[in-house]
Amino acid sequence: MAQLLYFSFQEQIRYVWCSENSTKWVNYILEFFTLMKYAENTSFTIYLIVFYICVAIVQITVILIVLLAVLEYNHTATSIPYQILRVTLAILMTIGFEPISRILVGYLSCESDDRGILMMRYISNQQCWVSEYELHAVIAILTFVEYLVMVIIFAQICIESKEVEQNTLAQKQGQTMLYYYLFIIVSLVAYSTLQQPKFTVIVILVQLATSYVFFYKLNNHGPFYNSKIQKIWSITAGINFWTQFMLLYAYILEGQFISKTFTIWLFGVPFIFAILAMRELSYVDLVTACMKSTENGLETVQICTYILALNTQSETNQKSQILLAGFIEFHKQSCSKPDCVLLSNHKKKNKSVNVFKDRKQQIIQLVNQSYLDGLELFPECADLKISYAYFLLDKMYLKQQALNQLNLAESCDPSFDQQFFIYRYKRIIEEEIQKQQQQHNNNNNNKKVDIITEKTLKAEIKSLHYLIEDSCMEYLYFWSQLQEEVPNLRVLHEHGQKIIKSVDKVEQQWNKILEIDSYEINTYRLLSKYYEMIVHDEQIALDLLLQMIKKQKYNTKGNEFFEDLSSNGDPLIVMQVSVGHPTVILNVNKAAYSLLGFSKTDLINRNIDVILPSIYVDYHIQLVDFIFEKQTGDVNQVDKFEERLMMLKNKQNFIIPCYSQSQIMNTVNGYIMTSRLRQDVHYKPKCYILTDIHGKILNVSSSCLQILKWDQKFLHLNDFNVQKFFPELLLNREDYISKPTLINYQFLCSSSRGSLSKDDSIDGVEDKTFNCSLFLIETPYANQNDDLYQIYGYVVKLEQYNTEIIQYPLLLKNRKLSKVFKFYVASKTYQLENADPDHTNNDSLIDKSIIWEEPQKLYLFSQHSNTSSKKVYSQSKHSLVKQRVYGADIKTMRYFDNKIIEIEEESMDESEFSEKKQNKLNGDDENELDKQTKIEQRSLQITSRTGLIKVISNSKLPLIMLKLGICISLLFLTVLVISIAMFILLNQTQGNIVQALKLLIANNLRLCSFIKMQSNLQDLKFTNFEIVPYTQSTVNDNFENINRQELATELNYTMDYQTTLQGEEINLIGEYEQYQNAFKNSRITMKQVTGETQSFLFEEVIQQLISKAISLNSSSLTSFNDQNEDYYYFNENLFNSVLLNQHMAQDYYYYNIIYQTDLLDQQQVYFSLTQLFVTLFTYCIIQIFLNKHQKYLREILSLFMELDEKTVKRFVKNAQEFLSALRLAEDRQLDEIEEEQEVEEDHFDMSSFNKKKKKKQNFSTKEVKKNIIYVSMVLICYAFFFSYIFISTNTIISQTEQLAPLLNITSIAASQYSLIDNIMREAFWNQSKVILNLNAFTALSYMQNVLYEMDAESHQLNQQNSDVLDEVYKVAFNQIYILNPCLIIDESYDESSVCSQFDDGILLQGLSLGVTKFLETIKYFLSLYKAYLPQYEYTSLTYNLSTDPQLNYTYNLLNQDGLNSNRIFSKVYMKQLQIYLTNILQSSLNSHFEDLQLQFISTFLSFLLLSIVLYFLMWIPRLQKNQKEIYQNRLMLAFIPVKKLDQIEPIKNYIKKYQQQE
Repeated sequence: MAQLLYFSFQEQIRYVWCSENSTKWVNYILEFFTLMKYAENTSFTIYLIVFYICVAIVQITVILIVLLAVLEYNHTATSIPYQILRVTLAILMTIGFEPISRILVGYLSCESDDRGILMMRYISNQQCWVSEYELHAVIAILTFVEYLVMVIIFAQICIESKEVEQNTLAQKQGQTMLYYYLFIIVSLVAYSTLQQPKFTVIVILVQLATSYVFFYKLNNHGPFYNSKIQKIWSITAGINFWTQFMLLYAYILEGQFISKTFTIWLFGVPFIFAILAMRELSYVDLVTACMKSTENGLETVQICTYILALNTQSETNQKSQILLAGFIEFHKQSCSKPDCVLLSNHKKKNKSVNVFKDRKQQIIQLVNQSYLDGLELFPECADLKISYAYFLLDKMYLKQQALNQLNLAESCDPSFDQQFFIYRYKRIIEEEIQKQQQQHNNNNNNKKVDIITEKTLKAEIKSLHYLIEDSCMEYLYFWSQLQEEVPNLRVLHEHGQKIIKSVDKVEQQWNKILEIDSYEINTYRLLSKYYEMIVHDEQIALDLLLQMIKKQKYNTKGNEFFEDLSSNGDPLIVMQVSVGHPTVILNVNKAAYSLLGFSKTDLINRNIDVILPSIYVDYHIQLVDFIFEKQTGDVNQVDKFEERLMMLKNKQNFIIPCYSQSQIMNTVNGYIMTSRLRQDVHYKPKCYILTDIHGKILNVSSSCLQILKWDQKFLHLNDFNVQKFFPELLLNREDYISKPTLINYQFLCSSSRGSLSKDDSIDGVEDKTFNCSLFLIETPYANQNDDLYQIYGYVVKLEQYNTEIIQYPLLLKNRKLSKVFKFYVASKTYQLENADPDHTNNDSLIDKSIIWEEPQKLYLFSQHSNTSSKKVYSQSKHSLVKQRVYGADIKTMRYFDNKIIEIEEESMDESEFSEKKQNKLNGDDENELDKQTKIEQRSLQITSRTGLIKVISNSKLPLIMLKLGICISLLFLTVLVISIAMFILLNQTQGNIVQALKLLIANNLRLCSFIKMQSNLQDLKFTNFEIVPYTQSTVNDNFENINRQELATELNYTMDYQTTLQGEEINLIGEYEQYQNAFKNSRITMKQVTGETQSFLFEEVIQQLISKAISLNSSSLTSFNDQNEDYYYFNENLFNSVLLNQHMAQDYYYYNIIYQTDLLDQQQVYFSLTQLFVTLFTYCIIQIFLNKHQKYLREILSLFMELDEKTVKRFVKNAQEFLSALRLAEDRQLDEIEEEQEVEEDHFDMSSFNKKKKKKQNFSTKEVKKNIIYVSMVLICYAFFFSYIFISTNTIISQTEQLAPLLNITSIAASQYSLIDNIMREAFWNQSKVILNLNAFTALSYMQNVLYEMDAESHQLNQQNSDVLDEVYKVAFNQIYILNPCLIIDESYDESSVCSQFDDGILLQGLSLGVTKFLETIKYFLSLYKAYLPQYEYTSLTYNLSTDPQLNYTYNLLNQDGLNSNRIFSKVYMKQLQIYLTNILQSSLNSHFEDLQLQFISTFLSFLLLSIVLYFLMWIPRLQKNQKEIYQNRLMLAFIPVKKLDQIEPIKNYIKKYQQQE
């Protein structure tokens, strides 16, 4: 609240309250809740520290979000980053949002000062949008935008959307709180962009509008579940809106109609607080809710939520009890629904239950009914579905139904926050269901599963089937590629990678299924076949098979007494039943699964829904409920129930009529139910039709196809009604229910075929007559008057009426069947069964009377056993055949030279043969051990695919690849280090150039100040000798004071310049070292008034002149004469020694600029060449690395070319047949594939001994080309950076070299004009004066030429550099030299100003004309001086200033208006304008350098970021990907069976190489 109120009392706007003292204290208190208090009106450095702390918090949060996303994707996330992120997000989105936003936006807040310059609002001495400010401003803008996006997103998703007692900040939706952030953002932007007080009313209106929206949304939607938190926020928003309203009131009416608005606001705050605190947050008119239906889904949610809140508070809150009781009574009276929960007449079983507890359950059921009614009216309301899902989860504890509602809500166009809530709670519910089922399986021996887990398990098994199919397809593509004439190794590589991923997915899905139900055995056999035939891992296949057998035995443990029943001749089904859980089939006998057309494995541990039509599912649930009502709970109690007609569903989806007699037993493992099935013997053709209560045909018996002329396609249409064929059936249902009655069947004849289908055209109608019986499918063991009684559907029985008997294959033949007793070995019992009519002799009867079958075993295991027995049998048979002698008549034939010839061998007698044979055996015995050892050494000694994978996983990468990877990483680091060093050195050199320009200007202006002080000393000397009466009269005899003030001012300037020059250390080397030696080592001879001389260094001379000036500044007027030691020393040595040696300092500082530019040029050349070499070298190494990588991949893939065609064909055939069997879901076909494979292996194939033809191979280089393109693009980016550095550096060098002479001549020009004026006055004072080691008048003529040349050169340089010069400087130069410089000198310029009146307005036409007149005036008075005639008596002179006529004449010349104007021109106008022009030129150069530096820094930061991204996000992943590709390509060798690997020499040698590494 304090942060929100601060917007109305901050410094910019609190004046509106017209209560300075009160608002000052409010501002002082509220300011403590903002960071601006600690940064405002401090130094710019402190503000930047606070600023970057805020930036760091935001960036750390963003980095943590990205980092956790990556870690979560890789499943490596830890708790520490989550805890840090939780803290930073909590700060950024609550108390930290306003202070951090104010700091970021406050940096961008600027306002104009008195000079019109934009300055920071909170740091008044920092100018905006200059130099480094721009870089920080860019960071502020980017961070603030990033901050806003993050807050907008996470404000909607980082909340608890469901009411949780532990979380008081749980919210119904996240969008409402966005208006809180909206108020803060809009207010901050308004204060930062709109000038105060000009746009104060706009700021107030903006704040009022956003505060009202926030207050309205918060109170209308009520986002918080917790009433206290909701009231706190409501009060906060209300007081904020009241404050903004009173602020507008004060702005408009304060002082006009009312006063003391602040006092009114202060008194209104407690009333607002009390009103909102006592306000009931959510009120619903329950009477209206009962009387009429809701208008939208949100209203339904509001009513249900309110009723649930009353229900929760009813035990402790009397008001809630009264409201709830009234609602219940009124609802009973007004509700017209017959199935209303409150109107049900079920009696309470337990009379001791508290009335409120019972009422709670009724209310929960009533709310559930209200939700369902609302969903019928508003099926597209996402809010209603989400709220109902939470209700089902929290109140009804129905997780699966809640999950279903969330799935439905996804299709209702939910908002962004709702989409996240749906996703989050779907994940939570799914995980809870899995954990619950896993815990249930671990704690419960009978392994029963509920409906939710059953559906989940089915979905997961279906997904496993899809994954196995996809994996099989990839294997098929892989092996098919090897059959190509020219196999493409790149395609082979891609499919190999997909195979590895698909196998991993299959394993993950299998583990997921085991987590849901670890005793699920139906998929063991499929997975075993998958590993055996596709993956070629016999060890895992065998392990899965053994696990399946073990779990099958465990699942049937405790049900041994049913094994005897399973061998019964009648169909028998054993089930496990329980209330609230699906009925699971535990066991079936052969007669049962043969009757239904399933295999035994298809039914074991499956839901009863497999064999029940859909309409019988509810019937079965009611039957189970009835059975459990009859149970007493006694263990081993057996209850039998009467026989009932049932319709079962076989595998082909046809119904089978049979009678079921059930019995149930309570065992230690739960309730076991057995159903014995019986079929009637039919002598006439009959068929059965299963319909719902409306007559819609659901299922039919298979005999309907023959009797009613229906085809198979009819069964899949599901939209035919039985009245289409029997119009009178349902109309007269009572007649058909009581007894069989004749009915006409309208047979529709088709034009295309005899049977009926939906798409056929109908040619005619043929009527047939049937005996029809109608059976009800009704609630079992219930009377029609019972409330639970319900009719589910009908069974229509049709019997052919005419005497023609259709030859129906399922009908029993009209002949007597013989019976025979059969002995079952397993059960040791005799059973009477039908005998085979074709084999009625005694022998056959005896043979078939003994059933040699094992006790109940799995079909797969029996098949495996049979297959194993066949192999043993074939091996034994082969061994017996080998013992026979067949060599007598066998001839040895060979194909040689296109002919078949016989190879004759020498015959030998039996003794010789025996002897040789014995010798051979002895020799074989001796060498057997050595041969065995050699064979073992040559073999891989790997027995399984797992062992092969372990060897490959432990293998090392090629050494050259590791070295190249390290080399590239070091080169990346080298490029980065060189770039950083280049940035530092180049940036430092650029700074040195800027400083060198500053030093050159300071040196020249120091000389200008010395000459100006010399002018002041001359004027004071002339004043002392009273030879300038004219000048005295023009300044009202204040000439002495004016000169003393100017002397003091120039002395201060000189000392500042001296401090600047002494504070910098310059070191010139190379060809510029001579200027440094001349400046620092040359000694200057200084002359004293006594005539003595002494030598000093230049800097020592400057210090002496400054000390003399300081001494003279404090001296009396009489001290200003040539005999004064200080005056003489200053004046004499400045005219001669200093001016003659000034060029050393000027050269020293000027060539310092040139030296720095040359140094910058050398540095950028060296760095550019180094970077170019390192970059190209890196490019070459990367190319070598990529080529080596491709070479290793090609080498591994080439090993597959060693496989013979027969093996590849066998792999392809296995994959095809397995895929076909998988799609048909036939287990028998899988066994046949195995048997066929084994038979094929037993056959001897001579083609395998044929010489293998070496296939050509093609390895696509698209990946290499793509990598080359990527690397080239990176190099282009690097080249762009280096080119930019090179171009910008050359720009700096060229511009500096062009502008340095102009800067030099501009800064020194003012001193030269004052110097020539001083020389002329000194010459007129003392005609014998030596200046510049010349006669004074000679020196004067020399300086005239110098000034003419300087003026011409200045204009020429400005003209030449017009393209380089800044526009501001060019405007100033034109204004000074061409237009009117008075506009610059005098800010309050008018036509009567001093500047415009000076020298008859000469300056109004530009300084160029003033300079010309200045020089012409000097020339004119010099000619007057030379025109003096000693013999002529000058009696008309104005002043009598000396007894010497010539001196009197000369002194009168000094008092002429022209020389006086020249004095003023040089001392006032020329110096001021030249310094102004110098400053403009220096500022433009500095601004240009700052812009270049900013661009340089931005480019370097971009380059640095690019380098980091390239290295960490591209190169490191690429390196890891390459390593992973090599390992995965090696793993592809595991596609080949291990036994086959040992037969291929190149592959065996390749693998042994990695075995040796271990």
